Amino acid sequence: MQINDIKQTLSLSQVLQHYNLQPNKNKMLCCPFHDDKTASLQVNLQKDFYKCHACGAKGDQIQFVQDFESATGGQAFSKHEALIKCTALAGNPPEIKNKPIITKPMDQEKRIEFLEKIFDTFTKAVYMSPPAKEYLESRNLTALLEKRGLVGFNSGQFHHAGRFENEPNPEQAKKEMIQDALEVGMLTPLNRMNNQTGEAVTYQVFANKSIAFPLRNNKNQIVSYYLRSIDEKNGKHFYLKNRQGLYPNYPKPETKKLILTEAIIDCASLLTILNDPNSPFGGWGALACYGTNGLTPEHLEAIKNLKELEEIIFFFDGDKAGSTAIAKYAKELLALIPPLGVRGLTRVETPENEDVNSLLVAYEKEIFMELLEKRKAVIARSCEEQSKAILYEKAIVKSLKSVAKNTKPLDFLKTPNLLHNTNDLLGKIGIVGEEDNRLLQYVTATTYKMNYNLHVLYQGSSGSGKTHTIKQIASLIPPEDVIYLTRVTESSLYNYKNGEFMYKLVVFEDMDGLKEEALMAVREMISNKKLSSSTSIKDKKGNADGKIKEVEVSFASLSATTKGELYEDNMSRIIVLSVDESKEQTKRIIEYKNKVYQGEINKQEQEQIRLFLRECIKLLQVYEVINPYANLVELPENVHKPTRMHDIVMGVINQIVLLNQYQRNKTPQGQLIAEKEDVINGLLLMKNSIILKMDELEGKVRTFYESLKKFAEKKAKKEDKKKEDVKFTRFDIKDHYTLSKAQINRYLTDLVSCEYLSKIGKMGKGNQYKIAHWDNFKTLSEEQLQTMLGKLKE
Repeated sequence: MQINDIKQTLSLSQVLQHYNLQPNKNKMLCCPFHDDKTASLQVNLQKDFYKCHACGAKGDQIQFVQDFESATGGQAFSKHEALIKCTALAGNPPEIKNKPIITKPMDQEKRIEFLEKIFDTFTKAVYMSPPAKEYLESRNLTALLEKRGLVGFNSGQFHHAGRFENEPNPEQAKKEMIQDALEVGMLTPLNRMNNQTGEAVTYQVFANKSIAFPLRNNKNQIVSYYLRSIDEKNGKHFYLKNRQGLYPNYPKPETKKLILTEAIIDCASLLTILNDPNSPFGGWGALACYGTNGLTPEHLEAIKNLKELEEIIFFFDGDKAGSTAIAKYAKELLALIPPLGVRGLTRVETPENEDVNSLLVAYEKEIFMELLEKRKAVIARSCEEQSKAILYEKAIVKSLKSVAKNTKPLDFLKTPNLLHNTNDLLGKIGIVGEEDNRLLQYVTATTYKMNYNLHVLYQGSSGSGKTHTIKQIASLIPPEDVIYLTRVTESSLYNYKNGEFMYKLVVFEDMDGLKEEALMAVREMISNKKLSSSTSIKDKKGNADGKIKEVEVSFASLSATTKGELYEDNMSRIIVLSVDESKEQTKRIIEYKNKVYQGEINKQEQEQIRLFLRECIKLLQVYEVINPYANLVELPENVHKPTRMHDIVMGVINQIVLLNQYQRNKTPQGQLIAEKEDVINGLLLMKNSIILKMDELEGKVRTFYESLKKFAEKKAKKEDKKKEDVKFTRFDIKDHYTLSKAQINRYLTDLVSCEYLSKIGKMGKGNQYKIAHWDNFKTLSEEQLQTMLGKLKE
């Protein structure tokens, strides 16, 4: 037998038992190699290592045999003899004499008392265990820690001796604990020796290192556990034997709306909004089923006793098994409680291949509000009929996709006025007004798969709808090609692998959440199409060495911000657009929302349009573009960073040509040839962005200022004064704008600092202003662009 074989077969714990040596609870014993009365020999039974802090003896299990035999035999014991001795011990290990373990039936009252006591240790453990808290954080369930008793952690320590030191009889208390744990199934005996303690009888903890959820009876007492391992590699679901009880508890008798989830962790994910009294769903009940076959008689009985119940809402996984389970459970519930056919059975349309917890992780709790508001009725069909209906619906979707793939998109791309027709479709999916802005964003988004990429920064005040718009545009791109980012840490972009940002549309939902270093990385990604960083690494010998890490990228982007003035360094690289926040646009949005609430908007048609435009984008090929009218594109002289702006304008024109590729001629080399129409459309789309780049005022401030001039002109006419003499306060103009007090004050302050307004003193109602500089910037800028367009139309 080789030395490694001996070590694997024979532990230090077995060697100690052979010599009748028993370490204390601190893994110390009196050293047998010298006259020792203070227990100075320390053993590590996990690593099979010992060391005496007095005489210095140390080694592994083989060395211990050699040292012990030498110390007690009166003569030196050689290494060879020690190996022979260890081989014999390895071949005939000490017999472990286990006492028979007899478990007695436990009555329900004692079982509840024991489980409540154990869960109290679980509750304490979850607050003290970093791995447990990290797991809850990874599942976005840290809100469960705000109220004790919703979740615990089984650290596997509840039966250890140290927990009974304060008991009158620690040994008896531990014995009773183990007996009870064996009965309920929290412990099972093992016929082997414990390498840590050297004890002959050991126990295996049920569902060790697991998050624990209590299952409660109708008196809110814990009667069982559901445990979920924090190590996903091992079996991750555990129920205590003789499963009983419900999670999170029995619904209150006054419950009117009850949500059923497929799993306990899904139900726990909903508790955040259901326990919030300010939530529109606060006070609703929730019950977790135990899987797609886990609506138990106890569930049905609890539901049946809810006399005020008006609606049951199924919130199951977005897969076939979830849909089938809903059909089956709906039939059972209708048979049990016939009035539900009138009161209501509804289902949440969970996105495909998602579940409640995965939605919470990806989108935060606000996603639940949207999905619950859009829940649909469950048709009272048999399980078989419901399954057929689901298959039929999927067949329709598949048919739509097939038609789109084979004919319709190609015909659409060949129709005249393609941009106009596309813009109409953008309006139909719910992007209200702002025709030029939405079309330019669509053109920008479609460059993600081209050799030249465009980028849009959409400016607007909070709540103006900018994020909604860019998300709607992004929904027209195949989902596998879109990356959504709400937060980017300083160096995370440098750690992506090559290919992860190649040919993607990246949506920065809030650029204000990016720190300066992250903004610099984005700037480099846009300009250089790669990120490079110098870092140090260590070789196998531990020597530090420098290394250059590069990440190649090719992406288009849509970004939203409330603070466009902060991104001066990025401005020249991107297309800057300003949200239309006029009263007229606000009125259009409200009118559209009213139609949504009245059920006049066909959401199924909107989804078909999205699928249709995605198929159109998939048909687009990458070509080089030749523009014979490039010399006619002359930007105004005072435009910001003219060379970069010129490249952006040409990029928009080239993309318009690529969108019309099935209608454009090609050179013998296969290059697309631009037409005058493409150049004109590109300049018209870019007009507002070019003007913004020429203006010293930020887009939102310019819009406010132009509106303020109209207000002053009307006031001058009404008061029969010159417009230059008109004075006004914030209170005079507040009804003229749909802006907050803080926004109006900020815009007035900006205009004063830029000397467009002058502050001429204070009145009883506050500061008084008048317009100091009546520029015609916008008119002159538009005239310059119109002159250029006129040359093109000749």
